[in-house]
Amino acid sequence: MTSIKSVVEFGKMYRDTITGLEGIATGIVKHQFGCVRIALQPKVKGDGTVPEASWIDEESLEGVCPVKTALGGPMPAPKRAVDPSY
Repeated sequence: MTSIKSVVEFGKMYRDTITGLEGIATGIVKHQFGCVRIALQPKVKGDGTVPEASWIDEESLEGVCPVKTALGGPMPAPKRAVDPSY
């Protein structure tokens, strides 16, 4: 069994510097002679269709700054709602 070493992380957003395609890294493959390619899954289109993933050479990818969203973790304690009858 061979392990694949890559600087690309699954679930992160990347851009192909040649075509400008942006997408989430969803797959990785290493060909017999050393070429490492990454599958980029673009976002869903406005009409709801899901574009097909594209396989891009690892060397032509650059990271895209992700939008920071709260996905859990430490949160402030909830505050009790004020009862209007008091």
